[in-house]
Amino acid sequence: MLFTVVNALLGDITPDHPEVEFMLWDALEDEGVLTPYMLASIKYVFEPIFFEYTNGTKDKTVWVPRDTKKYIRQWGALAAMRRWLPNAAATEDGKELSRTELDQLFRWYRDDIDWQPHQQNLKPSERKSVTQTKMRREAGSTFVANCIWTIGMPRLPPFATEQRLPKTEEIQTVPQAIQNVLEWLDRIASARLSHLQTAEYKEAVRKAGTTHCQSGLSAEEYQIRAAIRKAKYDMRTAKELEKERKNGTLTVNNMRHWQQKLLEAYANGDLLKRVQEATSGGSRDTLCRRPSLGTVSVYQ
Repeated sequence: MLFTVVNALLGDITPDHPEVEFMLWDALEDEGVLTPYMLASIKYVFEPIFFEYTNGTKDKTVWVPRDTKKYIRQWGALAAMRRWLPNAAATEDGKELSRTELDQLFRWYRDDIDWQPHQQNLKPSERKSVTQTKMRREAGSTFVANCIWTIGMPRLPPFATEQRLPKTEEIQTVPQAIQNVLEWLDRIASARLSHLQTAEYKEAVRKAGTTHCQSGLSAEEYQIRAAIRKAKYDMRTAKELEKERKNGTLTVNNMRHWQQKLLEAYANGDLLKRVQEATSGGSRDTLCRRPSLGTVSVYQ
């Protein structure tokens, strides 16, 4: 798996350059370049992306390889979105983006989806779920996709980024390029493994539950979640009613009592206060898919 991934990131040049293939195998077998811990971490995080296990991930004896190049093309497309941001650092791979910038990239990615007519009225949480499903299908993992938005792609020589065969004088840059790719893979894998040990992630797993169609929330947590959803639903409804009131389709003559009370709560700020109180103890991202790469060393 690792040979195929690194080779694909380098532009799939080994068939035309046997010396490059030798360099790659030499690096993968050199524990000074690829330590056993690095290898184990990378395999743990990336094998589920590039291998489809017929009997599920608990039984890895039967598997089918996925299209490596397809995922890597999508990784490149995700990294290219960084250049849309008005931030010079976003054009340089390895420079971390802020949470605000990551949120903006996610919104652009979401808005670029060809939403079908039956999806036009989806709730924001449902649109987010559909978007994450697309990320998982195209990039193999929502976490990896977010990591690529966060730090970009590994630093590669021109022949790899330009998708051409290396010139004779460029062959000497291959060992460093291999090192960059391995350290990039390790950086993401290490961030993922660290993330799995966080209290935030473990709490999210507990709340998600381990039994199909059965929540892991306590009765109190379930009530809190229901209150949050009700408050946000009322706020969305009130905003729609306010639009109708302003364009004249909703008037005092056709307005129902509950609509009047909701508009009053929206106008005097009570509705906003309810939303803030309901969400004050919650998390914006309960599924914990945002990567934290700050503690992982940056490749050179």
